[in-house]
Amino acid sequence: MRGYLQNPSFSSQHTTDRIVRGKDLQPFFEPYIKRAAITKRRVNGKVVLFMPLLRYPASMFESYLDPEQTIRVTYPKDKEDNPLNFRFESYIQAGDPYLPELLRKAEGLLARYEAHPVFGHPFFKEKFLSDIRYAVGIINGVCRLFETQPVAAVLLGATNEAAGRALAIMASRRRIPSIVMQHGVIGREEGFLPVYASRLAVHGYHEQEWYEGKGVSKKLVHVAGHPRFDIFTTKQTKPRAEVLALAGVDPGKKTVLVVTNQIRDIAAWKSYIEELMKYPDVNVLIKPHRNEIKTDSLGDYIALSKRYSRVKLIVDNEIKMNDLLQSMDAVAVELTTVGLEAMLCGVPVLCLRKTDYSAMNHNYYYERMGEFVGTDSVHIAKKTYAVLRSTDTRNRNLAQIKAFLRHAYPVSLGGEALSRLISRLTGKVIRRPAARQYEGRLIKGSAPEIYYVRHGVKRHILSQEALASHGFSTKAVRRVDDAVLKQIPPGQLIR
Repeated sequence: MRGYLQNPSFSSQHTTDRIVRGKDLQPFFEPYIKRAAITKRRVNGKVVLFMPLLRYPASMFESYLDPEQTIRVTYPKDKEDNPLNFRFESYIQAGDPYLPELLRKAEGLLARYEAHPVFGHPFFKEKFLSDIRYAVGIINGVCRLFETQPVAAVLLGATNEAAGRALAIMASRRRIPSIVMQHGVIGREEGFLPVYASRLAVHGYHEQEWYEGKGVSKKLVHVAGHPRFDIFTTKQTKPRAEVLALAGVDPGKKTVLVVTNQIRDIAAWKSYIEELMKYPDVNVLIKPHRNEIKTDSLGDYIALSKRYSRVKLIVDNEIKMNDLLQSMDAVAVELTTVGLEAMLCGVPVLCLRKTDYSAMNHNYYYERMGEFVGTDSVHIAKKTYAVLRSTDTRNRNLAQIKAFLRHAYPVSLGGEALSRLISRLTGKVIRRPAARQYEGRLIKGSAPEIYYVRHGVKRHILSQEALASHGFSTKAVRRVDDAVLKQIPPGQLIR
């Protein structure tokens, strides 16, 4: 059906409303969304977290939002047993007294379009009626949530399905803020548009410009990064030798991490890895996307790892991504946030892209990487080796990354930026009081790590040399309870 819908003849024969210019997209939907201004500030209310795609790190509960002041909303299939969760199962299973009449009306409407290539298609009709049953249960659940809980704001990862959309719409009707946090690199635009929430928290100016190009009001879009990326600049990693031993490669060689996903051109990546294998001092680690693993699409990667002893496939989570990235000499990506994560770690990044992404309405995210992005796999492999062995080329890559980040991720701490946004919209004080109590002091818990609290965050001092070079003394270190230490948000490492 997708192929039929993409056929130009379909638009001319079967559509009445057409969006020709990108900037007309969001305005087309606004009359249906009926967005209301934020006028209610419930300082003592709770923040609803719609967990799917939110990718909200545990550190945010420890340091910013008190778990008792949040309500976690999960999918029906989510098996997490947490008393703080709000679940939709009972509302979906219970049905609704008006549901039969609603389904009869929907069936009658579809009957008028039996000859239509989409509305008359058996798959569409079955899916449409099934979605109505599901959506009614979701709407009833959302109504009950807002009737029984003092909701101050709603935080979401997306509004491209019924539950997230219903939460954003209900927040608007109650005139309280809803914030969608960017859950990944913008790929297919239907995952990000239309915008139902009252605010968007995006990674950088790249997304801000993209949304504005789709007709989204500039006042709705806030550059805030994402708390999940804070770990790459605030947490100490395992030693490189330990990580590479777990990966099964020789630490005496240069190691390149290849990160793929389900849209990859496998022939291009095979060519890239084969070219790198011409250099005997190079290891390659392949990290496939979880969807590639779920769909058992690893055959070509397995074949490469069998063909070359210096190629290893990583399919489990034994090695944390932060540890893995910090141990790499270079990272190669196409279209994944792992490239951004590697940049935040200060690791050289190269980008092997396709010639065209118009099928997913995408302007290539890493295009600003200049000489380090290209479509020729052999050329990018040679450029990778130059980064590994030439100090000048490596420095040019890192300089290009700095320029890229100024536009793509101009945020030092996503947790801080998001908390300020929530506070501004709700009037709630998000930060825990411990951060203010120890401002300007050296502290430690029961573990040996020493932290310097500055501007409301605790910065881990990595060594005694770093402690001395910054003019600190161990005599000034104050011991605090571990529970209190956790409440102070993490800041960038002091090296």
